[in-house]
Amino acid sequence: MSNDDTAPMEVSRRSRWCNPGAWLTALGLVLLASTVWVPFQSAERTARVERRADQIAALLLEATSRASDANVGTYWDPATAEIVLAYFHALAMRDGAFVNDLEVLDQALPDSLLTLQNKHYAFQIAVSPPDPKDTPSADAEPAYEVTAWPLSAVGPGRSVFFYPENAPRAYTRNLAKGYTGLDDRRITPGCGHRRLAQTLELRVSYRGLDDERWIVF
Repeated sequence: MSNDDTAPMEVSRRSRWCNPGAWLTALGLVLLASTVWVPFQSAERTARVERRADQIAALLLEATSRASDANVGTYWDPATAEIVLAYFHALAMRDGAFVNDLEVLDQALPDSLLTLQNKHYAFQIAVSPPDPKDTPSADAEPAYEVTAWPLSAVGPGRSVFFYPENAPRAYTRNLAKGYTGLDDRRITPGCGHRRLAQTLELRVSYRGLDDERWIVF
């Protein structure tokens, strides 16, 4: 065999890709990269889903407040719900919020005036209980609250968002109660309010009536 014939074979043997160790090293690098990429993508998806839930909750409260200011929300009925939803969609268009996948439940959850859901979160509008330290007048109009919580414990969203008219907005990482779904594990109206007689009063966070740690933001 001539030197010209053996040259390509020698080059092939010297190539690093003919070494099984090189293939194993490359495979290890790919797996290492995936261990970084997968958690990053998961965290990015969680942040995106939770930001959207937070935005929708804020818009629902703003729509409810506007309807109430227009004297259509004092007595809640199907017509009031339609007006609130009209305000909500107008505000969503104003802010460029994606709400096309939101569905209104035919039957609102107990103690809720209106319940909605999308792929990952449930939302409810309810009358917010007054501060126990206050004595509202007989003709006082009700305050409303909006709560958003995840539909599934294994979904991308975990946090619960609380938007009341009569208290600061807050959220919880949902580690104690694990609010999920539309059944007995859902959050009920008023749970996000500050618990009374706390030893240490903090402005940035507090224990709610449900014993969750709520963070003011």
